[in-house]
Amino acid sequence: MPLTLLVVEDDPAIALALVDHFEAEGYGVVHALTGEDALTLLQRYHPHLVLADITLPYMDGYELVRRLRKLPAY
Repeated sequence: MPLTLLVVEDDPAIALALVDHFEAEGYGVVHALTGEDALTLLQRYHPHLVLADITLPYMDGYELVRRLRKLPAY
């Protein structure tokens, strides 16, 4: 089973490039457009690594990481 990455990126071109690159390297990749979406996907996919943009809409990457660190599994 491949390692799973969660890419949190609101720019479609950057997100596509990241997803394509990591999938080509053999990783399982899940993509979220916002920090809120990322928090939902964390519960579903339990990724090994979260790669988050700092300038996300509604919740920036820093706030996403603060919330992620409060989750017992992380």
